[in-house]
Amino acid sequence: MAFSLSIVFSFCVLVLCHGTNAQFTTGGQSPWHTSRGFGDQRGCRFEHLEALNPAQRVQSEAGMTEYYEESSEMLRCAGVSVKRHIVEPRGLLLPAYHNAPSLMYITQGY
Repeated sequence: MAFSLSIVFSFCVLVLCHGTNAQFTTGGQSPWHTSRGFGDQRGCRFEHLEALNPAQRVQSEAGMTEYYEESSEMLRCAGVSVKRHIVEPRGLLLPAYHNAPSLMYITQGY
């Protein structure tokens, strides 16, 4: 299950970054190093994707929400932020408005 979630997460990062003009750097820099700051994919190297662990987990009545570190080099390079809602059976996740594009996927439903 954890392996399949990491594959799905990696695929989502690639989908969000589709069409970027990544340039590969050489030298002693980190493979995710960005020279121009947030969201610039010039120094990003997408062949070295790694699964991330959540930075914070918040338990609620109907499940759990996992937040991932936005300052992670992979997420910063892609210009995205990630959170995952895990809803227990017969639980409810209320709709929310976000003033940004979002991607949602459901791995299992009842």
